[in-house]
Amino acid sequence: MQIPNSWWMIGLGIASVITMTVAHSVFGIPWWMTLIAVAMSSILAMIATRSTGETDINPIGGMGKVTQLAFGAIAPGQAETNVLAAGITSAGASQSGDMMQDLKTGRLLGASPRKQVVAQLAGVCVGIPICAGVYKLFDSQYEIGIDESFPAPAANAWKAMAELLSGGFDQLPPQAVPAIIAGACFGIALPVLRRFVKPLSPFIPSSLAMGIAFIVPAYYSVAMFIGSMMLVAWRRLSPASAAALAIAVASGLIAGEGLTGVLSAIESLIGLPEGQGVGAAVEWIIGGGSSEK
Repeated sequence: MQIPNSWWMIGLGIASVITMTVAHSVFGIPWWMTLIAVAMSSILAMIATRSTGETDINPIGGMGKVTQLAFGAIAPGQAETNVLAAGITSAGASQSGDMMQDLKTGRLLGASPRKQVVAQLAGVCVGIPICAGVYKLFDSQYEIGIDESFPAPAANAWKAMAELLSGGFDQLPPQAVPAIIAGACFGIALPVLRRFVKPLSPFIPSSLAMGIAFIVPAYYSVAMFIGSMMLVAWRRLSPASAAALAIAVASGLIAGEGLTGVLSAIESLIGLPEGQGVGAAVEWIIGGGSSEK
């Protein structure tokens, strides 16, 4: 076995203790509540990983809201505990989906799983201070969740859910509970039918994929549809170049969007005229740090 069970067992134990300590010392959350959130992470991470594999979308927000519903009953009236517990489970779901993609890619390329895990651990040590620094950079330039440039709709949805459940389940709309039960039954019925009614299995969609369609914003679906149609046209016009470059182009567009946001924040931080780009940066450097014409 290339990755001993002791690695993840010891790592999970240490991470759980650190999480309980930080949650209690910083936010005043009892250790047993944090332990429940960590336990829920194990189950919800499996769902998130399967969803990532089937649809390439990790329903982090949805996993967090499941935790919020549970903590609405465990800790009614404690909005801060509600949000922090959801943060723990959503972080587990996020990292599990990312690890699945990394390990699967490594397997396709013939990489050693053991060395991949070692590299992931090294990346954690480097990534934590970098992520914290980037967050502070954005936080210094934008009112995250309030500023129009960074509306953070998912965070606002979590906030709204925590405030709604601060009074317990009685605060939910009267149709919410029957809708939750109906959705759960429907989600269970689809895989059961696919497994046991073989003639229908080719026509039964994935319940996870259908669920994702309900929780992602419409512009995601529109963007994916447009991108898919562009790829279809590219493959018809030039199959060879599409096979060689399509994944690289798509990855570059995704990474470029994120990097552009970081560069915009840096521009604002050092006083560059917004939207002037590389030319303004060169002029700013030549001018000794002055953005005035």
